[in-house]
Amino acid sequence: MHTQFPYNECMTCAKCGCAMTGEVKKKVSKKTKKVIREYIYYHCTGNRGGDCKKHSYIRQELIEEAFVNILQHITIPEHVQELVINGLKKAHKEQNHDYEMQKKSIRKRIDKIDKALKNVFENDFDKHDQGTLKNIKNWKAERKTLLLEEQELLKATETFFVQSNCLLEFCKDAQNAFLQGNAEQKRRIVKIVCSNFSYDGENLVIEPKPIFKAVIKNSLSNKKLPRLDSNQQPTG
Repeated sequence: MHTQFPYNECMTCAKCGCAMTGEVKKKVSKKTKKVIREYIYYHCTGNRGGDCKKHSYIRQELIEEAFVNILQHITIPEHVQELVINGLKKAHKEQNHDYEMQKKSIRKRIDKIDKALKNVFENDFDKHDQGTLKNIKNWKAERKTLLLEEQELLKATETFFVQSNCLLEFCKDAQNAFLQGNAEQKRRIVKIVCSNFSYDGENLVIEPKPIFKAVIKNSLSNKKLPRLDSNQQPTG
């Protein structure tokens, strides 16, 4: 089923929260009784009761049209790619600067702790009272925490660099990749881009994840289709 319906596992019913599922509907000729056309509709599974299923049908073509419109805004044209690259480089430089400043502060505190520990162990090793022992324990715990913070800072910097490059590569050709993809590839792109993808029987809401809002020229956080008329119900 998943190989036929790209939006399975992606959409939810805005009314009840159930998943939307794809279904093939066939239009049959009244004269010949033969199938003259097939349509793919999505509807609420209705697993939580209610009558959502009856009023939640939407054609796959409309879903595709709306999502491609989102991708048109995400896709970075070739003539502005250099500007985006420069922007990412600037952001990465600022990220590195912040990392170096925080690392310097952490390293300064670690050095201060090391000197304090060295002084205690070298000068008063046999004269430790309970207060000194408590300080030693606290210093060691703080030092361990600072080292972990330093490692996390480095990971965050590396992750930012990788994600920036992946985002750029994705946005270069997102629309074509989607249009040329099979059902599974389309589903993957939808999940990458969307934080909310739902339908209430009238409005299709597609909300991009925050990272993609940064590259969308127009606000598409609540992209909606026009009110759907009664012929959205399956025919035939």
